[in-house]
Amino acid sequence: MTPKTIIRGRACAIIRQANRILLNRFGGDSFWALPGGAVELGEFSSDALVREMREELGISIAVGRLVWVIENLFEYRDTHFTEFGFYYEAAWPAGMVLAEGEFAGRESDQFFRWVSAQEVAALDLRPSGLLAPLLRLMKGESPASIGHFTFSGR
Repeated sequence: MTPKTIIRGRACAIIRQANRILLNRFGGDSFWALPGGAVELGEFSSDALVREMREELGISIAVGRLVWVIENLFEYRDTHFTEFGFYYEAAWPAGMVLAEGEFAGRESDQFFRWVSAQEVAALDLRPSGLLAPLLRLMKGESPASIGHFTFSGR
């Protein structure tokens, strides 16, 4: 049987609080990623990100600047993906309490966690090539222009 192929846009949030960043994973997966989701037909990536965070966490985020555009070729659950990712800085709603440890999202089998740079470095982050730029961003190194990356594999 030939694996299915999906071409999609994905919008992701880089949400920081103090020295931590929000990551998510799905049950059964050993890896973590920045939260976000698919861009739907007729939708801008920034609008998709607002919608996804409302659906996944029940929050309204403020979308900031576009930090990275990532072209990512990978296989996940017997499906080949060609993904065009838009990674935005986003603000967690003011006054909203941050959960400690791993916590469940609104969608079934989805989990979130606030992690420090030291913890991020020890996790299996996907796409894996995003680890170094994310750690630089967490250390306060803000890129002067939008970063463009291509990844193949994980």
